[in-house]
Amino acid sequence: MSKLSREQGLNIYLGLGAGRSLRRVRLACGPDAVSPRTLDNWSKQDAWPARAKAHDAEVAAEAQRKVAKAQAAEQASTALCIETFVRAAFKRATELVAKAETVKDLEAIIDKAVEAQKQLEVMEGRVSDRTAVVAPSARAATIEEEFGLVEPAGTEAPAKPH
Repeated sequence: MSKLSREQGLNIYLGLGAGRSLRRVRLACGPDAVSPRTLDNWSKQDAWPARAKAHDAEVAAEAQRKVAKAQAAEQASTALCIETFVRAAFKRATELVAKAETVKDLEAIIDKAVEAQKQLEVMEGRVSDRTAVVAPSARAATIEEEFGLVEPAGTEAPAKPH
């Protein structure tokens, strides 16, 4: 007959999860491994119910950390894909700007570029979708600078020949 130690009893108790009981500990280790009275004494002396509550909270917190880490990794991967797409879209938009024939063409290119940038910002959590829709003008000015449609702030335009 193998005797159950106090530590083994606690580990079995903790491992039983939400439906744990001293009776289930005895069933798990066999009725001859430990008496009900010994289990009851250990449980009271070592505060098994309180320890089980703390154990369950730690297990739940660890599960939440793993889920959060997995979600963060997925979001980072998604954001990287979107950023790669947006950068390619900006590159293509820059090429199209050079070929634009009308102001309407330029407006359409800039609108699409601004929309792509807003989508990236929303995915990265930098702004809400609502903020991105309400305040695009600052980003539009930056995009105009990136495409060379206006001079960057703080620089002087080249002097026009007389």
